[in-house]
Amino acid sequence: MKRALLALKVLALGTVAFLLGAWAATTGNWGQPLATVRIENNSGQALRQLELHFSGHAATGMLSLPALKDGEHVVSKVYVAGEAGYKVRAVLVDGTVLPELEGYVEAGYRTNEVVRSNRAISATGNLPAK
Repeated sequence: MKRALLALKVLALGTVAFLLGAWAATTGNWGQPLATVRIENNSGQALRQLELHFSGHAATGMLSLPALKDGEHVVSKVYVAGEAGYKVRAVLVDGTVLPELEGYVEAGYRTNEVVRSNRAISATGNLPAK
């Protein structure tokens, strides 16, 4: 009888903890989908450096992405609580620093950026995820 009562208490405590966690996740927007930024190198040469800087309500940071060869791409996913701005910084293998591309995403958005030899441009802009 003591074991059954203890098991019932543990079950009740676990249920309360789960419900509180679910409430916190919902009100804190923890369940929002990630924003996806796809960056493609069509510059005619390899990249020496590629960075994705992002700044939003929940997080600010920088991702150092792989130095892409010409024709390659990388997909990066970032957590965005609501909306955020981002910048793509690319340096060509010859040392040319391209002008930073700035963009905007919301949770669940996907965007496709293309690095060209003289600048980085947005190919498709911000698209809500399907």
